Amino acid sequence: MNLLRLVDGVPPARTLDPEIFLINGEDQWAEDFLRKNKLERRKRLALHVGSGKTKNLILKRWPVDHYVQLIRKLLASDPGLAVLLFGGPEEQEDNEKIFQALQAPQVLKVPSRTMKEAAALLKRCDVFVSVDNAFMHLAAAMKVPRQVVIESPTFNKTIEPYHRPFRLVKNPMVAGRNLEYYRYDGRDIQGSTAFVRGNQVSSLLAGGTYYVGRLPPVMRLQWTLSRSPLLLAAAVVALAFIGAAAAYLSLQLRARRRLR
Repeated sequence: MNLLRLVDGVPPARTLDPEIFLINGEDQWAEDFLRKNKLERRKRLALHVGSGKTKNLILKRWPVDHYVQLIRKLLASDPGLAVLLFGGPEEQEDNEKIFQALQAPQVLKVPSRTMKEAAALLKRCDVFVSVDNAFMHLAAAMKVPRQVVIESPTFNKTIEPYHRPFRLVKNPMVAGRNLEYYRYDGRDIQGSTAFVRGNQVSSLLAGGTYYVGRLPPVMRLQWTLSRSPLLLAAAVVALAFIGAAAAYLSLQLRARRRLR
């Protein structure tokens, strides 16, 4: 809101909370889902396993087995709890693994067709669990009473649930090195898709390397040499040859002067 000052605007006197406006059809869809599954009077825990799978975003995901263990413990302590698995196409596989591993009637996959249908159902949940992702912010906007965030490498103060209380579950694998996995290492930026199957990670290059901008002559020479080891080796040999030739000519000149 402070950006309004740049266009001579006046920021609001109070902090504004995000708000999502639902239409009757979206609220009705959520009510129908609760009624169909007899969830009106049960405590409802919403869970979203996703974070995206492109590039390093896969590192944000909590292992599916951990979610399975968590849900088992929750259902053992409260058999009346309903666990709702939210997500889109990218979460479908993981949600199915959880669903099949538990085989419990208390676990339900949410068949929402849009984000706003999902938001309407989130508004009717008591607890929401996820890593930092879009649904974390959606749950905050819908003011889910209790929100649990599992720490990921990207979690930091700037992306906390906005103006909402939450409990952060510390991740020992992060150990305070938030964002370290995402720092630019100076290498070429390329688009790729990573697939994780068990302990094996395979990557499929989705686009070629491209460069933008200009460099000063000296830096461009350094960059060109760093990109081509053979050219760098040839340049070193050439410089060594030139240096040896210069030394040879210098010694010859000195020898001639002495003979005179």
